[in-house]
Amino acid sequence: MIQPCLIEPVPNSRIHCTIRAARESLIREIGKIAQYCAIDLKMKTPLSIKADMGEATHITLSVDVESALSQQVIWRLASRVASFCPHARVSTQILSLEQFQNLSDA
Repeated sequence: MIQPCLIEPVPNSRIHCTIRAARESLIREIGKIAQYCAIDLKMKTPLSIKADMGEATHITLSVDVESALSQQVIWRLASRVASFCPHARVSTQILSLEQFQNLSDA
């Protein structure tokens, strides 16, 4: 069973998923959905999931600019997660390589 709150960030992951929700159980459920969507889309790189407690339910998929341009799967992943989580706001954040590296190191 996947428990995203317990997963450490994946080194060299090209897609980071930050999930913000009011309850830890909701974060875990959304994390499972995101992981299963990534698996179903046959993504070549693992999805790194980070939990963030907050009031509004929000999912942010962060990618570096090279991945955003070369991998259309990020857009399909965002669309699929949004369809399975209609109560959540889903956004995709495109970062420069330097910003993405800083996110990976955090």
